[in-house]
Amino acid sequence: MAFYCDKMTWKAGNLTKDPYFRTYPDGNETVYLSLAIDHEKDNTEYLELQGRGQIKEYIRTETFKSGDFVIAGGTLGTRKNSLAKYQS
Repeated sequence: MAFYCDKMTWKAGNLTKDPYFRTYPDGNETVYLSLAIDHEKDNTEYLELQGRGQIKEYIRTETFKSGDFVIAGGTLGTRKNSLAKYQS
């Protein structure tokens, strides 16, 4: 399921694995999530999501796990390897 509002894109789906946190050498921390979105039979979209700031802290305090239904909003970007990702 997808929703578009101004410059924000919203996606709804299920986590394919537990969220994980990574701390970088400069001290910044990011949470990573993998989302599966079922559009119709045999048509599933997979997204890799990143969260920082307040959204990262929210995910840390809640108990998210593989299989949970989530709604994520952010801006769509593309990596060099052409995988889509969202940043909130």
